[in-house]
Amino acid sequence: MDTNNNETHTAIVYDYGGIWDPVDGKVPGEHYGTTFFGYLSALMYRDTGENQFLYRAIAAGRFHINTSVDEYYEPSYEYHWAFNNLAFIETYCLIKRHLSREERDRWERCILNWKELFRHPVTNWQIMRAYSYLLRYKLFKKPLDMVYHLYFSLHLRRGIQTLDGCVYDIKDNTCPLQYHAYVLAILHKLYILSKGEFIKVMFIKGINYILPFIDPDGDFNYMGRGQRQIFGYSSLIYALEAAKNIVPERAIEYQHYLDLVWNYFSSYQRKDGYFPLILTETDEHDQPVWYRYHHLTVYNAFTALWLYEAGKMASPATDGYKEQKKTLTYFNTTGTIIASMDKYYAVISGGERKYLADGGLTFQHIWVQGLGAFFSCPGGPSGKHLVNLEGQDNFYKNFLAPIAMSDGVWFCPAFSRGEVKRINSETFVIKYNYGPFTVTRTIIFNADNIDVNDYILFTKCKRYNEFRIFNMPFSPSTCEANEAIGSTGGGLTLTSTKKPDSNVKIDIEYTDGEDSIFSVDERILATYGPMIVCSRKHINFECHEGKALKIGFIMRF
Repeated sequence: MDTNNNETHTAIVYDYGGIWDPVDGKVPGEHYGTTFFGYLSALMYRDTGENQFLYRAIAAGRFHINTSVDEYYEPSYEYHWAFNNLAFIETYCLIKRHLSREERDRWERCILNWKELFRHPVTNWQIMRAYSYLLRYKLFKKPLDMVYHLYFSLHLRRGIQTLDGCVYDIKDNTCPLQYHAYVLAILHKLYILSKGEFIKVMFIKGINYILPFIDPDGDFNYMGRGQRQIFGYSSLIYALEAAKNIVPERAIEYQHYLDLVWNYFSSYQRKDGYFPLILTETDEHDQPVWYRYHHLTVYNAFTALWLYEAGKMASPATDGYKEQKKTLTYFNTTGTIIASMDKYYAVISGGERKYLADGGLTFQHIWVQGLGAFFSCPGGPSGKHLVNLEGQDNFYKNFLAPIAMSDGVWFCPAFSRGEVKRINSETFVIKYNYGPFTVTRTIIFNADNIDVNDYILFTKCKRYNEFRIFNMPFSPSTCEANEAIGSTGGGLTLTSTKKPDSNVKIDIEYTDGEDSIFSVDERILATYGPMIVCSRKHINFECHEGKALKIGFIMRF
């Protein structure tokens, strides 16, 4: 009450209805945790009729209405309009008939006046915009919304999907598996809304592209930005469930891969129901490989929504899938090789230009029968937005490829694209330019071993504090190492911590190794978890233009 003029004012608690995050100790209101929680609550009210879910959906919607006007006053990162708009309009569609006329008007004003963050033209944001504007057009019949829908849909027709089916998040720059999976999820929703045949074809090609990336344990999210984040796993689970309905003749095959991914993913669920933001045993409060835009509640609300939607679509599990013949898959357009053999599964690529997690030349993932994946997720998060900047050096060392450091600057196989050539059915060559030197790697995939030979050519005179001619991180939770050191190379046996008779024997041959050091005791923390790095390196190494080194190693399974 204003005592001077007897006017009455109403105060609204700013964060009322928002989702409080236990790691941040606050409501990350600029993100989309609350709107996705509201969307999920609306779906659960639709399916159960329980008023508690309606109340939660309305409370979440009111939070968005109150805080979106000025894009939340205390942001830790930029406002995620594309995600919020999609979740908010979906929530409105589900509960609008349960809103009062006054409340409904508020929701509609918010929808009709939403904003966009146009400086993010990545594919996963563009397709959300295409979907949301089409849904808004169907609700309010505003011609401009159809124009916006068509404008954002054009992005999908500008070559962002390769002939192999890969969807680039930024064309010719980055194609992370996580965002490929999320685009598939939105493509399915867009197809259901629009019935566009082009969208359907794009969805099916994208589904078939990602299947070979699923390893025998069910992991796939090891390549590109977003490695091991729950965002990608829940998206793919939804997309595979949807694919069973779109292509029923392949439902048995899709169910097989769906079961693999679900069993792997669900094994990380915590006892009280939530999922770690990144699939690891590390305490969430440590945030070792988080960006500042990561929030535990946001990714769990997102994950819960897509898992719930997948569950409502689920058809009875089918049997009778016949395991495919073990083979090599080569995607020429992305320069990616997948070796799926009886004894091992390995992925290697030429890399992409955008992120440290887009590394090339290095193996992306190596799984061994009886041992599991001993190497995965090369590189890692990078840039000024990383929560723990002190851990950045860990990620520069997290490559199964030569690396070097000069005056505090690391040279690793990232931020560039290697040239990949197939020589014959088992042999591939990748040439990668590090700047002051190039590495030409020849890889031969045999039934029970991988034979690798690196030719390093120095194109500039330079002194290196250390030059690692051989660098191999491995997971100590999967295996332990026994070393055999020799002046011309060395040897390493990785033995399973659970099945001692399962191992990988690595023989290294390096004729110029007299003054190099062989070690197997460096510890780093990477996206896949704690890693031990085995390396053969030269200290205070000077080279001249034209100098060349050769090293070879064989991984025997």
